[in-house]
Amino acid sequence: MVADMSRSTLLTNSSFLGELHQEFLSRLVDLASVIERKKGDVLFMHGDRGDALYVVETGAVEISVVAASGKKLSLNVMKQGDVFGEIAVLEQSSRTATARVLTTSRLLRVSHQNIVELIERQPHVALELIRILCERLRWATEQLEDRSFLPFAVRLAKRLLFLCDQLPGSNDAARISQSELAEFLGASREITSKTLNKWRERGWVAISRGSIRIVDRSVIETMAVAHD
Repeated sequence: MVADMSRSTLLTNSSFLGELHQEFLSRLVDLASVIERKKGDVLFMHGDRGDALYVVETGAVEISVVAASGKKLSLNVMKQGDVFGEIAVLEQSSRTATARVLTTSRLLRVSHQNIVELIERQPHVALELIRILCERLRWATEQLEDRSFLPFAVRLAKRLLFLCDQLPGSNDAARISQSELAEFLGASREITSKTLNKWRERGWVAISRGSIRIVDRSVIETMAVAHD
């Protein structure tokens, strides 16, 4: 069983604030084993057998897919309190994406068997898993809409704000390379770099090796909602 301090921290900082989710998360904490991973470690690969779901206690985890050509598309970042890996666990099928640790992280791992037993004892818990799956579907739909309809600069501003808000201790700086940022956008490094350099010249962002910092947040926030 995980220490009460871990439970308190997770419930306070979870990105899902509903009472049902807090109860669900509390039960996951009771069932979980604790693992620690360093930056760059892979928790599971696309195609691996889904044998457990995870909760982020500290740190951040990137969810991504890789095409046969080798091109990577980063889908999301899981931060403190986020649950992931539930799709393959519920289906007992292969993983639909790869999970890679972005910063040194402490994670809670709950096995498929424990999840099934929890649902059998308390069927209402399944409602929370359904809600999480709906959140995933809504997120995926929004990302598809953005890629299909929004200008690149708008998508870049939205993603930069998202990463700065998701990654721990960011202080308006995403500790990420321009190539990695391009992967999150499904775009080339060239167009990403060209746009960022324009923004740097205008004093909106600062760029250093492995980091992009927002200097003028109000401008980037305005850019993120400009759909023309």
